[in-house]
This record gives sequence, structure tokens and C-alpha cells, in this order.
Amino acid sequence: MEYQEFVREICRQVQSRAGEERSVSVRPLMRNNSVVRDSLCIRSHGDQAVPAVCLDDCYADYCSGTPTEDITDRILRIYEGGRRGDEFDFSFFTDGRRASSRIVGRIVGRRDNERLLQQAPHRDFLDLAVIYYYLMEAMSDSMAGILIRHEHLALWDMDVDELDHLAVTNTHHLLPPAFRTMGDILGELGTTSGDFDLKEMMEEAMPPICLYVLTNSLKCHGSVYMADPNVLSHVQMMLEEDYYILPSSVHECIILPDSMARDAGELTEMVREINRTQVAPEERLSDSVYHYSSGEGLQIASE
Repeated sequence: MEYQEFVREICRQVQSRAGEERSVSVRPLMRNNSVVRDSLCIRSHGDQAVPAVCLDDCYADYCSGTPTEDITDRILRIYEGGRRGDEFDFSFFTDGRRASSRIVGRIVGRRDNERLLQQAPHRDFLDLAVIYYYLMEAMSDSMAGILIRHEHLALWDMDVDELDHLAVTNTHHLLPPAFRTMGDILGELGTTSGDFDLKEMMEEAMPPICLYVLTNSLKCHGSVYMADPNVLSHVQMMLEEDYYILPSSVHECIILPDSMARDAGELTEMVREINRTQVAPEERLSDSVYHYSSGEGLQIASE
């Protein structure tokens, strides 16, 4: 069935299973890079926040052969597992002291997130920006959070510098950095998934042992460590040389030591091609390639 027919059918099944006391609706959800996706929400009376399930992802599963009944089951499990109405008190958002221990950072591209950055406090970093979230829950391969907006800082009587300091400390504690060889990660995967197309291309060009991946413990929004000078310095000391950073996605970046690097222009074209053809629009970070040196820190590499 076509996409719109699929959406109607999923809403019908979910509403039938959820019961009349719950309402089912489809709403636009803005994601990274100003990408808007349809999301399905189930709400009961008294719910303060409910999960938003991306229907585009569900439709991709359907097109790959997953029955609509299985997709409905998964949506209902997400709803029941993610309900916060009875157990999560959002009144803490009026008190920055209560929120401060779970504020973390994420990194996005500035050019494609202008609207988001107008609404949210952030720290500019080269052609990127660090934004801030309240981390509600961290699961095995994803996380749920609330974007920190300007109105939150006004309530908390907090400035961006204080927010950034909290985020750096908490991100290290709650989502610590992970730096590993490409060979280790590819060995764990067994096969290369769609998320690793840049790795696959790089693997064809040089042995995986020459490549490294910088992310966090969940491999989810781990590219924020590009903006952490202490982490970058530590990577340089481990490699014992300067290096390039290729932004694979918002979730991870590839580290290429200088001794193994090729022309910066060729690396940049590789990243751009992969972004255009392989990476989901909402997961793209940047078309740039970056270079870290112990003397100058991180800069956009000249082509």
C-alpha cells in the first residue's frame, strides 16, 4: 500500500487496540536539519508527555516486509514503555537545580538548523553548534530527551556558559566517550549496515586498523565529542600524531591519522557524496572535513 494508506491503516489498528479512552493522532515532528516527519502519538487523559513514533521509519519497515500488525504491536509497546504521565513530574522544569544533573549536549550543523537555533541556547563551534537536552532516559541504542529552550534558561536564571559547563560534565558522566578502532566495530557488526556506509567506503580505501571511531557509550549523538577539546587532545595523545575528523553522522565520527590521510579535498568530496546518497537527512552533521593538531586545535580542513 502507498504511504498515506499505510498511515490510515496503522492509525486504525492502533486506535482499535488502544481503546476509546485514548486518542491517536498524527502530527508533524521537526527533527535535525529542519527535516519534518509524520509522528504518531497516543494520549490518555492526564498524560504530560508521550512518545512520538516516526511513521516514515515504520513505513520503511513495512516496505521491507514487516506486517502492519507487528508494527502496531511495537508502537503500543513504545507507548506503554515511554508513558510519563504518572511517574514523571514536569514541575521540576521551573527549578534549574533539579534539572541540572541531567543536562547533556548534542551537536548539529548550523546552516540547516537556523530555526532550531533561534529557539534554543547553543554554543557555536566552527560550522556546527552544540545544543542542550534534558536526558529523560538512555536506552541500549537510543535516548529520550527534552530540548532546552531560551524560556527554560529564563526560568532557571541561568546563562549559556553555565548550561554548557553542566552539559560537558553530565555528558561525560552519563554518556561517556568511546574511542575504538574501525576493525573492532566492524568485527562486532559482522556485516556493514546502512549506517556504516562511510566506514565501508573508507575500508575499501585503507585497512580498518588505520581508522578509528569517536562516539559515546550508546553510539547515539556521540559526535558531540568533536566539540570537547579535552577529548580531542586525549585522542591525539593516544594516536601520537595529529588527525582528520570525518563526520559520519550526528552519532559518530571517523578519525583518520595524518600518516594515513590522503588529500583533504578528496576526503571532503567523499563525505559530501555519502551525505547525498547514503545518510538519512536528519542524521547528517556536516559536509566538512576537520583537522586536529596539537598546536591549533580543531579547524575545518582546507580543500
